[in-house]
Amino acid sequence: MQNFWKLFYRIFVLPVLWGGFHFLGLFHSKIRQGLRGRKGLLSRARIFREAIQEKPLILFHCASMGELEALYPLAEILNAKGITIGVVHFSPSAENGANRTDRFAFYDYSPGDTCYSVRNFLRFLKPTALVISKHDVWPNLVWHCERKGNPVFLINANFPPKSKRFWPVVRSFQRAVMSSLRAVLAVSSEDAKRARRITPENVPIHIGGDSRYDRVAQRTVEAASEIGMTRSDLANRVVLIAGSTHLDDENNLLPAIAALVKRFPDLLCFLVPHEPSQAAIDRIRQSCERIRLDFRLYTQLQKDDFGQVVCVDKMGILAALYGLGDLAYVGGGFGKGVHSVLEPMIYGLPVLTGPNIEVSHEARLAHQQEILQIANDAVQVEKWMEAFLTDEHVRHRVGEKARGFVDERLGASERTANLLLKELDLP
Repeated sequence: MQNFWKLFYRIFVLPVLWGGFHFLGLFHSKIRQGLRGRKGLLSRARIFREAIQEKPLILFHCASMGELEALYPLAEILNAKGITIGVVHFSPSAENGANRTDRFAFYDYSPGDTCYSVRNFLRFLKPTALVISKHDVWPNLVWHCERKGNPVFLINANFPPKSKRFWPVVRSFQRAVMSSLRAVLAVSSEDAKRARRITPENVPIHIGGDSRYDRVAQRTVEAASEIGMTRSDLANRVVLIAGSTHLDDENNLLPAIAALVKRFPDLLCFLVPHEPSQAAIDRIRQSCERIRLDFRLYTQLQKDDFGQVVCVDKMGILAALYGLGDLAYVGGGFGKGVHSVLEPMIYGLPVLTGPNIEVSHEARLAHQQEILQIANDAVQVEKWMEAFLTDEHVRHRVGEKARGFVDERLGASERTANLLLKELDLP
């Protein structure tokens, strides 16, 4: 069955997929950036391999910046043991992130999933093993690694209950890909059980946890230097940090804030759009003006003049901003799915989001433990915020549960590193 799916993918799926990327690249700058970034990849891989000669190389693969960040603690552990680490990423969002760190000896875009690109990339780079983070499993990359004898591991693996990977025909294709893995490290026992539905019995599935918890804990130590203020600068304000928001989030959140500031004049919201483009900033500014909220831009803040809504027009500081907060709203829940809820939880903040949390394992668990709450409209957003603004003791109690939730799940990076070293027979 695997041979059938290989032919089907290579003859029918891949030409449409790769042709679609090139067509959409004519209209979307982000896709165009990714296509340009892959030019010269094979040459860069060959030069790097010549530089390190015959040293073993563990190559990580991730989709975007979020998955890349989760690899930092794991890379540090392996670096400390003298292992050479490389990383390739699919999305342009991870390009600058990889360039900002010295954790990876090689960092670049992943090859296009054509037989030519993958085969030559592996021939030039000669990785000892490929380690895929979370979900970005490209079939040809996996199949060619298996053919060359390079073991492939899937770590931080999350299998949401309603994932399309479990659809009948898709499930058969997924098994054809997953059968080429050396091992799967799922984030929980529930995900491990779901993984078995698309993973043959000969592929071991371990419960490894999620290294993102370790990275979130790291960020709390690094965060102080990323923003130009401390909690004492906001001593008289109750602070809501609204992270990674989209239009649907803002349409439900801003009216609730407008209603609440009349009763709680000390309420202050730092609103961080998922993509802080000029269009997003203008959208938020206009919404605030329409409902008479006092709007400020983060990069233009004056001391002691924060207004009521501060729109954050600077990249890369959201995790640090959560350290200023009393409450958190995480965006995406009114759209395709909630963004990461771990960053506010490590700071001990109660968290609210929209109803779409199925894509996030930690969001589902936190909701079950009444740390994270769901709102379906602006009225429910307002009621949730009002409850915590009214009762500070409840706010602190839920916040302590949130911090404990993260603390008890630390250590996945160490477990994953130990398993990789054992499987690869490395010191």
